[in-house]
Amino acid sequence: MMRILCLEWNGLGIFPEKFCLFCEALCLNNSLKFLDLRNNQLNHICAQAISDAIQRNSSLQKLDLRWNNIGLIGGRTILKSLPRNKTIISLEISGNDLPSDVMEAIDIAISASAQRYIANNEYIARSKFLSSKLKEKEEERNIQVKSLMEQLEKMDKDASMNERWHVQKLVEAEEALSEKSKICESLTAKIRELEGKLLSLSEINNNLALNLNAKEIKNKELREELESALDKEKKDKQEVKRNLLESLGSLKEENLFLKEQIQDLKISLSHSFEQISKLQETIAKLENASKQDQELFKNKTTQLNERHAEVMKENATLHKKEISKFQEDFFEQERILKQKISLLESQKNDLEQELKEKTSQVFSERKHAEEMQIHLEKKLKADHEVIRQQLEERIAMLEDANKEQNDHLQKDLQVLYQLKTDITGLDLELSEQSHEIQHLKKCLEEKDAEMKIKEAKIRLEVKEQLDELSRAKGKIENINQKNDLLQQKMKEMDIKHKEELNSKADIVQNLTLEIQQYQYKVKEIIEDERNRTLQLQKAFDEYLKSSVHIANENAAPSGDPKDDFDL
Repeated sequence: MMRILCLEWNGLGIFPEKFCLFCEALCLNNSLKFLDLRNNQLNHICAQAISDAIQRNSSLQKLDLRWNNIGLIGGRTILKSLPRNKTIISLEISGNDLPSDVMEAIDIAISASAQRYIANNEYIARSKFLSSKLKEKEEERNIQVKSLMEQLEKMDKDASMNERWHVQKLVEAEEALSEKSKICESLTAKIRELEGKLLSLSEINNNLALNLNAKEIKNKELREELESALDKEKKDKQEVKRNLLESLGSLKEENLFLKEQIQDLKISLSHSFEQISKLQETIAKLENASKQDQELFKNKTTQLNERHAEVMKENATLHKKEISKFQEDFFEQERILKQKISLLESQKNDLEQELKEKTSQVFSERKHAEEMQIHLEKKLKADHEVIRQQLEERIAMLEDANKEQNDHLQKDLQVLYQLKTDITGLDLELSEQSHEIQHLKKCLEEKDAEMKIKEAKIRLEVKEQLDELSRAKGKIENINQKNDLLQQKMKEMDIKHKEELNSKADIVQNLTLEIQQYQYKVKEIIEDERNRTLQLQKAFDEYLKSSVHIANENAAPSGDPKDDFDL
């Protein structure tokens, strides 16, 4: 059988069709392990044929394709065929104008196939070793079975009693298991009820979140209303300023009108200078007095304007300060509310995560407990069936042994009858048979001792099985204790969740009270500002009235010379 084939430097790739025939023959070969095809001018068509051979061959382990012209297409075809091969371990393909990624992929595929080949070899070796061990164990078991068959010939009554006792114990165990299954069903029902309660609590949390969102929307609306009220107040103040400016313009127009009257009077006086030469001195005095009055009026008007500007500035600064304080307080309270809401949301998320984790733990533990219960039930059933089969086999063997013993006893009785009939002439034979009977008695006593030892061993085995049953019962009790602990944990979680919900409700109530107090404060501030604006309007009206009264008093002396002239 050929294992190695070296074909380097032969130019096999010059005729691709013939090389394809070579690859078809390679597909049918089951003995070749190493194939060397270096420097054979192989192209991508030859690479396709090699890939088909790799897919179909089941013995090739090493392949050398260095220094050919396979190229990118051929490299990809070979790469596609490698996952389908289970025997190739080494593939050398350098010097074929292949990119680095294809080379790396081929190396990875080869390493994977090598690992798979090693694993298969290990699996085959282990399977052979295990099969040999199994055969040895089967032989040992056969020997043990034969020995047990020989040992269980005289145990009919004890076996039947033990069987009845085992049946009673198994019935009691089945009743206990049925009771425990009922308890587990009740626990599952309680767990479902707790799940329903958890769902209702989650709905309550969602409702609380919706209420918080509604309250946030109400806060936003209140904020918008406050901003609109501030805008209205600003507009009202602007209108007041406009009215004040209009009143100042009217006062200036009145002053101009008075100046025009004075100029008219001067013109009239200049035209009638000849007529009022006697009154020039008085007119000069009056003019000086009028100039002084005008200067006083101007000074007073400037002072009043300055006072009014100062008052307006002070009012504006006070208003700005109050607005800034109001805004700062509003932003601080809004920031505090946002922090509280974020803390509540984080607490809610933490609680939801804890609930999810606890529910997942409860479900996983419940599933584990159910699986353990099912496993124990299956194990108990299997043990019960095995014990029953073993006991049935032992009973059958004992019955067969009893039949054989009865047959032997009948034969012995027949022999004894024959001996009694021939006792007169067979004294020597009787003596010999008496010796044989003594020997048989000794053998029987030895067998009885052996049977007692075997009975003790069987009793120990039965005790071990009972211990296993008691251990299973202990495991079931541990599972029940775990279920009780889980129920207690669920109750504690419910209590904690209810307390947290109550605390959240208290926090929400406190927040609503704070918002109401804040609204009352805003209303008080708005009323104070309205009262201040009314007071400012009253002061400005009084100021206008006083200024008009002063202007009228100043205008009264200028009309007296005219009356004198008329006289």
